[in-house]
Amino acid sequence: MDRLTTGRSKAPPLIASAVRLHGRTLVTNLTFAIKTARLYSFAHSNVAAALNEFKESLSAFTSQAGSALHLLGMDDSLSLNEVRLKPDFSSAQSFQFILDLLKANDVGELSIQPAVGREELEALVTLFNTHRPNPDEPWTSFAAAAAKLQLPNIGLARTGERKASLLDDKNGRIITMGIYFKTISHVDAVLGAVRSRKPLHFRQLKHAIQTMVDITLCGEHVMLSLANVKGYGEPGSNHAVNVAIFSIALGLKLGLPKKHLGDLGMAALLHDIGKANLPEHLRSVGQHDVPSSDADAYASHVHAGMDALLSEHIAESCVRSINVALLHHYRFDRTGFPRLLTAKEQDLFTRIVAVADFYDNATTPQQPVRPAMEAERVMHSLLDGSGTEFDPIVVKAFVNLMGLYPVGSMVRLNTGELAIVLEPPTNPRFLDRPRIKLLSDSMGNPVEEFANLLDLDSGGRFRRSILKLCQMEQVQLDLGEYLTVI
Repeated sequence: MDRLTTGRSKAPPLIASAVRLHGRTLVTNLTFAIKTARLYSFAHSNVAAALNEFKESLSAFTSQAGSALHLLGMDDSLSLNEVRLKPDFSSAQSFQFILDLLKANDVGELSIQPAVGREELEALVTLFNTHRPNPDEPWTSFAAAAAKLQLPNIGLARTGERKASLLDDKNGRIITMGIYFKTISHVDAVLGAVRSRKPLHFRQLKHAIQTMVDITLCGEHVMLSLANVKGYGEPGSNHAVNVAIFSIALGLKLGLPKKHLGDLGMAALLHDIGKANLPEHLRSVGQHDVPSSDADAYASHVHAGMDALLSEHIAESCVRSINVALLHHYRFDRTGFPRLLTAKEQDLFTRIVAVADFYDNATTPQQPVRPAMEAERVMHSLLDGSGTEFDPIVVKAFVNLMGLYPVGSMVRLNTGELAIVLEPPTNPRFLDRPRIKLLSDSMGNPVEEFANLLDLDSGGRFRRSILKLCQMEQVQLDLGEYLTVI
């Protein structure tokens, strides 16, 4: 049993700032109720007061939101009804307490309906205070304990179930796709402005990047699944957006805060801005696919990108973008281009973008030079270049982020079934065992089922394994169909 729930309500009409204000109060009051109940019985006035405060704050929120409460714990953050919460100084310890409590029991979502009663809240507090998680199967033991209680208005979901629903939610997919393709069109406009020697306007790009960061914070796989789209917009625009997606997700994996993720995304979007005035056949190719006769012309784009950005108003984020535009081909061992009079190290943003740039170029077909390389082969190339062309720490984080079969990849299983990869593996020891969505059975009949390739059968063997990676054209999915299954 992976879900104990009473049903989902629509996201609240409250503005984000109001949701965050309610969220801080709710999390603080819930923490106080749980901790107080550890010291006294429910008949004690302190416990009664703590539970009353929590119920009052819960009622205030659900009445204004017009829906149930849905508290999500994902990675190192809490979200309330789709809004990521931001603790202040006074609530920081309460946030960490609730996060630790959810993680210990492998709980990804706690939902509470407006009709919840005092007895149910007491049962929930007792469950969190008395249950001792099984370290090997925390959710299984917690769900079994919860199932023994009478909780008709309280829902509990396992970590990962909510993430899967983000990909399966039609409105969420439409919004994400809209941001993706709109960002490509914004990059088209910036490249056109560079060619026309017009002022560069970054406001729309910055807004798009912040939205991409927010989506990534809710689950990086939602955006990563779209980075398999190739060849849309002007030459290089699609590549720039894909590199931004990979860079933001990689930055999050490396622990960068949200503000730096936004700056990193902008730097990644603009890393190849200097290609705008190159001949068209050089605008969308990677360094390793450039004919030797065009090597000097191609190398000039790093200086051109620096010059284009220097003409803008200098801000901290713009300076970082200049560094990335100039040095993303400089290499970790300082043997790339441009040649500098004084050797220097690439900064972290540049090292991240260098890995993302190489990966997207390699997995994009460069006709008539070569077809797209398989993701597994590209991962091995990154590992081979670790310590020379690329920062080994960044490469390791990228491989762990993507797995051997990146999100959005089509795979054929040893059972004959066709599937799409939804999430990277949860266990870094098994990079070839991601979470998937089945598309067809062994006979080719359409199916729709989620599965984790870490799941075992009754004999203790893996139920399914990936047999091979399939290119999109091999399964005859056009872009429209692909976007409906991710």
